[in-house]
Amino acid sequence: MEAALRGIRGKLTEHREKVISALLLGSFLALGWRSAEQQREIEGLEAEKNSLRAANASMSTAMWAWREELFSLAAAPSSPISVSRLRHIYGEEEVAPPAAPKQPGSLNHLVLVLNHDDVQNEFILCRNCEEQEENMEEEEGRRGIPSLLKPPSPPETEAGSLQQEHIASDITQLVGWTPLIEVKRITQKDEGNARIVGKLECYQPLCSVKDRSALRMVEDAEEKGLISPGVTTLVEPTSGNMGIGLAYIAVLRGYRFLAVMPAEYSLDKQILLRYLGAEVVLTDPSLGFQGQLDKVEQLKKEIPNVHVLDQFANAANPEAHFTWTGPEIWKDTAGKVNIFVAGSGTGGTISGVGKYLKMKNPAVKVICVEPAESPVISGGKPSRHKIQGVGPGFVPKNLDTSLIDEIITVTAEDAMANARRLAREEGLLAGISSGANLAACLKVASREENNGKMIVTVFPSGGERYMNSDLFAAVREECIAMTF
Repeated sequence: MEAALRGIRGKLTEHREKVISALLLGSFLALGWRSAEQQREIEGLEAEKNSLRAANASMSTAMWAWREELFSLAAAPSSPISVSRLRHIYGEEEVAPPAAPKQPGSLNHLVLVLNHDDVQNEFILCRNCEEQEENMEEEEGRRGIPSLLKPPSPPETEAGSLQQEHIASDITQLVGWTPLIEVKRITQKDEGNARIVGKLECYQPLCSVKDRSALRMVEDAEEKGLISPGVTTLVEPTSGNMGIGLAYIAVLRGYRFLAVMPAEYSLDKQILLRYLGAEVVLTDPSLGFQGQLDKVEQLKKEIPNVHVLDQFANAANPEAHFTWTGPEIWKDTAGKVNIFVAGSGTGGTISGVGKYLKMKNPAVKVICVEPAESPVISGGKPSRHKIQGVGPGFVPKNLDTSLIDEIITVTAEDAMANARRLAREEGLLAGISSGANLAACLKVASREENNGKMIVTVFPSGGERYMNSDLFAAVREECIAMTF
């Protein structure tokens, strides 16, 4: 039995090595890595690549036969290996092959997925695919876990034991891996039988979920040669949080940055943007998002070397959430998430996370939250509303509506009421869109069919930056009226 297993396993390993070699070479060609030395090597191996691809195709039938034989052996009572473990070894779950050579702007590594339904090999090229590592906590330099940033060579103490510094080299290494918290007090008061879990994006360096997509969009533009520090001026229409996320990167990388936002949005965000060195350009709130776009076009004509990252259409935005946020949720819930609830502003968070979770478990339900005052995704008309960061008044290019199973509308009043509940019942200081997400989660949790299920949402930002908004209106007036 053991000898048979070793023999079949050896055939699979040999085949995978050939396939991975072919893929690595094909990736070099596809991505255009063309230094002189690499070009010579690629040209010399072109014939070998083609032959390996042909060998890969011819071995598909053989691989299927090996699979059937191996699983038959594993199912036997005396088998030293379980079927579930065998599925992982064989590759029905994603398997991370040896890391690809690290080049500027290259892929971090490649993920091999064996698609047995079609009896073929399918390769997925992923940037920063930390989620594919079984032992993610062992990965060096993973974003968002400063305690796990490992120095090249830990110094030895006098006693001879090794010590490690746990210090991030810059703020970008702190982006990601925010905690999850179950809002038990609220669900118990509402007599819900589902679990509601929120991802606290206020733990990001600049306190919002936009830190993720801002960083990835700038990295992507730099990798493509679209922007250059000291030369390019970044201009972006924003409700504030994306602008704040871009402002800290502009400081680090040496870009001039202009944030274009409606004058009605909270003064707190405007102050933060200016404090971080960004320039703030205000637009007429009555003109809506179109007013912001018109102002951006005007600035492009007036300022040389302007680049607009365009968070509503930039694929690097949902990529950040497919690569980081989704895997974090899957890992921290131990794969138990049943329903994902999120608002849609640019569409990046719900599309990236939704795509990842459905890839891991197609049964996961994705629910989109939008303002009741402007239910555009539901087919209604756009209108002004007070849930900052969601409901831009149109369906963004980055919003993958095919992933959405249901849309729930929430009024601004309900959103703010639930944000206040988070503060006063859970001790969580969260923003208005967090309250909207919670309101939707409570509706979903009240349904009998969701008893015992885990509902995960995102609390996109902290509450401090809304102190000059209607969210804090009552206590603000109370404090102003106080005397000694």
